[in-house]
Amino acid sequence: GRNQPCVPEISANKYALNIRFTTPGTDARPRQADSDIAFEMTFCNL
Repeated sequence: GRNQPCVPEISANKYALNIRFTTPGTDARPRQADSDIAFEMTFCNL
């Protein structure tokens, strides 16, 4: 649901920025969130 805890996994290169939200748990691998996650992103170009 909308209030599920999640952790962002961020990867990027010079062409793309990818953000994948996973749900923390005791499983061997985190599970990708199965619903939309609202978030804000600020981009800073130095």
